[in-house]
Amino acid sequence: MATRSTPKSQRLFFRIKPARYSTNLLQRDLSRLIAFYQTEGFLNAKIDTVILKTDEKHKAVKLTIKISEGQAVIVRKVHYHFLTDEGADGEAAHACFEPIRPTLALREGRRYRDQALQADREKIIEFEGNKNWRESRFVVGKYITNDLFLSVEQDFSLNRSNELAPKQVFLEYEIARFLFLQAIRGDEKSTGFNLICKIER
Repeated sequence: MATRSTPKSQRLFFRIKPARYSTNLLQRDLSRLIAFYQTEGFLNAKIDTVILKTDEKHKAVKLTIKISEGQAVIVRKVHYHFLTDEGADGEAAHACFEPIRPTLALREGRRYRDQALQADREKIIEFEGNKNWRESRFVVGKYITNDLFLSVEQDFSLNRSNELAPKQVFLEYEIARFLFLQAIRGDEKSTGFNLICKIER
């Protein structure tokens, strides 16, 4: 965080000047805090209060930031989908993958974390080696209420790029038994709303 205090020992022995308080820097830091909590699985985290006390004598300010984490997103299901160069979902790929599945960080019942997703991605890429699988997808989600389902999807390519595709957040509301309203937040092309009709057979 850019907004930070300077210990008295550093000011006295190392002649480090105290950091100046800035409202703009504080707002950026608050945004970074929320972003951090979201990467740790607290998608509904928010800043409750910011208490600012001024010390005129020492020309300093004291900040107290209260954060509401909200309910953590718990991994409901992780689906791995491997494609061969022929475009088929290879059963052999899944069979080879099974031994490393228990070593992955993202599992059912655990809290979703971006760092865990990245670690699993790197482990899968390392395991992939010279095989011809091309891409995979992580999907995690949970019911916030009986009618509202929140999920996060992350695609990545094993052979084309080391960069993750934009993460997508889905909020699905059950209007009726077979009718759902879905809100999607991703990049400019994927953000929007869908009306979905699900028919069970």
